Amino acid sequence: MLKRIRDINEALPGMLLIECMYLAIGEIIIFAVIPEKRMCAVGLLAGVIYAMFSSIHLSLTIRKVVYGGGHRTQMTLVLGYMVRFLVMICVLALLFILKAGDLLCAVIGMFSMKIAAYMCPVLNRRKNTKGENSPDAIDQADKNIIEKESE
Repeated sequence: MLKRIRDINEALPGMLLIECMYLAIGEIIIFAVIPEKRMCAVGLLAGVIYAMFSSIHLSLTIRKVVYGGGHRTQMTLVLGYMVRFLVMICVLALLFILKAGDLLCAVIGMFSMKIAAYMCPVLNRRKNTKGENSPDAIDQADKNIIEKESE
């Protein structure tokens, strides 16, 4: 499973891990500090789940644009943005209509994608200094992806 996720985007497993850590830390803070625990916890959970979906969907969209080629790249990007936007509106609407979770906590949970995007290069830089990812290995991974796409 991890290999399939890594085939989509090399940074995706790290981003998903950071988003899960964000969720765990956020839930601990909610249960320690916030008086309305259930509403905030569900809101944060919904927001982080949306962020994970959005990370995977964005990676798939970028991969389709970069390796798919073709003449409809701009349309693919706009359509991908619209899908993510509509899913976000649906998640927030469901939380509001069902009174299942706090909307502010859901938005805070959605920021986990941004935090993961900013932290992922820092973690990759630390990993690269240890010698785990050499430029040759990354070039070979790109060649493997291109070969898979051409089959």
